[in-house]
Amino acid sequence: MGKKLLMCVMMFAGAATMMAQTTAQTETQTVAQPQVEKISLDLTNTNLAEALTQIGNANKDIKIQFVYDELKNMPVSTQIDNLTTEQAINNVIGELPVYVFFTPTEVIVESQEHEGESQIANKMNDDIWRTENLQEVTVTSKSRFNDHGSHLTVVPRQQDVKASDRSIVLLSLLRLPGLRVDPALGKIQVDGGSPVLLINGKEQSGVRFNNIDPAKILRIEYSNNPGIRYLDRGATGIINIILREAEDGGAVWMHGESAFTTGFANAYAGASYHKGRSEFMINYNMSYRDYNDDPMELNEQFIAEGKKISRDTKGNTLMDYVQQNISAEYTYQHNDSTMFVASFGSGFNNHHSNSALETLVNTNGVESRYGNNNRRHMKMFQPKLDLYFKHKMKHGQELELNVVNEWANNSQDATQTHIFADGTSTAYPVMVKNTGWAISSEAVYSKEFGKHKLRTGAQYQFNHTRNDYEVQDIVSRMDKNNAYVFAELQGMLGERVNYSVGTGMKAFYVKENDANKSYLRNLSMARMGWRINEHWTIIGDASFVPHLPSLSDLTTVFQRNDDIEAVQGNANLKPSSSLGTHLTARYQSGGAFYANLYFGNEHVFDAVLSSTRYDEATGYFVMRPENSTYFNGMWQQAEFGVKNLWDHLTISLDVAWKHQESKGEGFHYTRRFVRSDINASYVYKNFVAGCGFNITPDWNLAGEYYHMAERQQYIYAQYKLKNWSFDITWHCPFNSKGYEYKSECWSKVHPLTHRNNIGNNGNMITLGVTWNANFGKSFKKSEKTLQNGGYDSGIVR
Repeated sequence: MGKKLLMCVMMFAGAATMMAQTTAQTETQTVAQPQVEKISLDLTNTNLAEALTQIGNANKDIKIQFVYDELKNMPVSTQIDNLTTEQAINNVIGELPVYVFFTPTEVIVESQEHEGESQIANKMNDDIWRTENLQEVTVTSKSRFNDHGSHLTVVPRQQDVKASDRSIVLLSLLRLPGLRVDPALGKIQVDGGSPVLLINGKEQSGVRFNNIDPAKILRIEYSNNPGIRYLDRGATGIINIILREAEDGGAVWMHGESAFTTGFANAYAGASYHKGRSEFMINYNMSYRDYNDDPMELNEQFIAEGKKISRDTKGNTLMDYVQQNISAEYTYQHNDSTMFVASFGSGFNNHHSNSALETLVNTNGVESRYGNNNRRHMKMFQPKLDLYFKHKMKHGQELELNVVNEWANNSQDATQTHIFADGTSTAYPVMVKNTGWAISSEAVYSKEFGKHKLRTGAQYQFNHTRNDYEVQDIVSRMDKNNAYVFAELQGMLGERVNYSVGTGMKAFYVKENDANKSYLRNLSMARMGWRINEHWTIIGDASFVPHLPSLSDLTTVFQRNDDIEAVQGNANLKPSSSLGTHLTARYQSGGAFYANLYFGNEHVFDAVLSSTRYDEATGYFVMRPENSTYFNGMWQQAEFGVKNLWDHLTISLDVAWKHQESKGEGFHYTRRFVRSDINASYVYKNFVAGCGFNITPDWNLAGEYYHMAERQQYIYAQYKLKNWSFDITWHCPFNSKGYEYKSECWSKVHPLTHRNNIGNNGNMITLGVTWNANFGKSFKKSEKTLQNGGYDSGIVR
C-alpha cells in the first residue's frame, strides 16, 4: 500500500510542479475574468449604472448584476481608452464605495455599506437588486433571483443576512425551488435527496457548509441538476456558496447549542488565517446525544412450509453517541490561475445502545415468553488525506487534479440475549473488526467555446477492506476497483435557451477472497431550459443511471441475528438502472408571489430490495438483497407562496401527490399518497423567527417495505447582537412523542409492522449561541470543485 500511495503522491506533485512552472510568467493575469474586446468610451457626467451598461454593450457575452438600486446616484467622469472589460469597470469604479466580482460571463457590482458615513448608505434599499442583460439593456427588476434556466443565482437581501447567524438559517429564508431546509436538525435536501454542498466551488462537509457567517456570503448558486459528473453518486442538486473577496487576515467562529431536559448538544468551532499566498484553516465539530425514551413495538411473522412463527416485541431503548470530526487545511494560491490545497481530517464516532425488551413468541401454536436484552457498541476512526491542484489556462481551459487516501479502523460489537423465566439465557453475539484503506483520484479538463463549455473527466477508486467476523471465525477480504469516465457539453442556444448533455461509462470490479465479479454500465443525461420571460421558466430533463451494489450487498458472509433470523449479502446481485424524466415550470411574479410546478417519473429496472427467504439448510429465515422486476414512481408537486411580504414575512406551502409501484417475484404493490408541508419565516432588523411543519407525512415504497420519513416539526427564533447571536428552538411542539418512525412489510414470508418514537425530542427546547469574529482582512480562495473518497467497509449488516 505504501509504495502505491508514494507513487501516486509523487506523480501528483510532479504534475503540480510542471503546471506551476508554466504559469510563473503570467502571475498577475486574471484569466477567468471577462476580457473580450478593447473598449473606448467617454463617460463624463454619467452615473455608474449607465456607465456599466455602456461598458457591457461593448462586450456581448456578459451580464451585469446591480446589487442595490442606489448605483444610479453615483457619478462617473472618466475617459476609457482601449481597455478590456475588467479594466474599464475597475477604472470607472475608482474610489467609489463599490465592490465588484467577475466571472467569465457575469459581473456583480455592489455598493458597500458604511453606516452614517455617506448619503448613499443612507439611501440603501436592501430589498432590490437589478439584473441587466447587456445585450438587450433590459431590467428584470425587483427580484433577488437571477433565473438562468440551468441554475439560479441568488444575492441575499441584507435584511436576511443581518438577521441570520448561520448560512443554514439564511438558506431557509430563500425558499428556492425544490430546496427543503430544516435549520433545527441541520438538514438540507433537494428534491428529496442529498445535494452537493460547495463553498467557492469546493465541496465541504454539511457541518461547515451550514455554519458560514452570512455576512461573508456574496451570492448563492443553486441547481437541482447535478450534471453527469455528480449524477454517478446519486446527488440531486448543487448548492454553491460564493464568499466575498478580501485580503490578508483571519477569522474565528464558534457555535454551540444544548437542550434543557435531555442529553442533546451540538458544537462547532473553526479558525482561519491568510498571509501572502497561503491560508491555514482548522475546523472541529461535535454532536452528542444521550436518550432514554425510545419506545418501540414490533409485530412480525415468519412463515414457511410446516412452520409459522409470530413474534411480538415491546420495550425501550437507551442510546448515546458522540460524533467528532476535525480537519486542517492548507491552501497555496500561486496566482489567480494556479492553486494547491492539502487537507487532512478524521472522524471519531462512538455509539452505544441498550434495549430492554419483552418478547412473546408463538411457534405453531406453542407460546413462549422471554426478556430480550439487545446491546450494541460501534466505534469508527477514519482519517483522510486530500491533495488537490487546479490550473486555469488560456482560451477558457481549466485542469483539476485530485488524489485522496483514506484509512479505516472500525468495530461493531453487538449481543442479543434472550433471558427466560427459569433464569437461563442464550446469547447471540456479533463481533466484527474492520480495517482497510481506499485511494481515489480524479482528473477533469474543461474548455469554453463562446457560450458553450465542454467538460471531460476520469475518476478511479481502489478500495481494500478486511472484515474479521470473530464469532464465525471468518475473515472476508474484499477489493473494489471503480473507474468512471464522462463528458458533458453545456451552453446557450440563443439568449433564452440553455442545454446540457452528458454521457459516461462506469467499470466496476469486486473481489471477495477468491471470487470476483465485474460490471460495465453507461450513464447519460440531457437537460434543456427555456427562460420564456422574466416571469416564466420551463425545464425538462432525462437521465439514465446505473446503481451498483455495495460491498456489503455482495459479501457471502452468513451472520445470525437471533434464533430465527440471519442476514447475508448476495454475490449474484445485478446492478439496477433508473430512467428518470422531469418537467419543471417556475413562475415569479413582479411582486411577492411565486410558484413552482413539477411533474416527474422514475422507472428502476432490476431494483434492489431487501427480501427474507427461508433457508432449509440452516433452518433460518435469511434477509438478503435481491433484484426485483421494477420500481416505478410518479409524482406531481406544487410549491407556492409569498416572499418578503411587507418586507418581513415569507410563507410557503408544498403539496405533492405520489404514485409508487413495486413488482418482484411473488408480489406487486401500488401505493398513492399526498405529502404536504408548510413553512413560514419573519425577519425584522436583527431578529428572525420561523417554523416548519410536515402536515401529512412522506411515505416511500421499497420492494415489499413501506416507510414513513421523519416529519419536519420546529419553531425557532434568533437575535443577533454584533458578533454574537442567540437562538431558541422548540422541537416537535405540542407533541410529547417526539419524532416518530413507522414501517410495514407485506412479505408472504416475513410480514411485519414496526413503530418507534424518540420521546426525548418531544416538546424539546434547545438554546444556542454563535460567535463570529474577523481580524485584519479575510481571504477568498479560488474554486476547488473536486471532492473524492468514499471508503466502503463491506460489513454485512
